[in-house]
Amino acid sequence: MYILSRRALIGAEMLAALVRWGIGKMIYNARFFNDIQLMFLGLSIIGIAGLILDHVVMGTIEKWGMIKEG
Repeated sequence: MYILSRRALIGAEMLAALVRWGIGKMIYNARFFNDIQLMFLGLSIIGIAGLILDHVVMGTIEKWGMIKEG
C-alpha cells in the first residue's frame, strides 16, 4: 500500500509541471536549464514528502483498521 501513495504523489507532481507553480514545474524548468542540483532537490522533496505521506497518513489509517492485510 505504501508504494501506491508514493507513485500517486510523483504522478501528481509531474502533472503539476503543466501549471505555473509546484515542485514538478521546478524540476521541469531545472531540466530545461540543466540545473542538476535543483532537479535532485525537487526529487528529494518529493521522496521525503512521499515517505511522510506513507508513514504518517497511511500508518494512521491502518491503525484505525480501515485497511486490513489479507
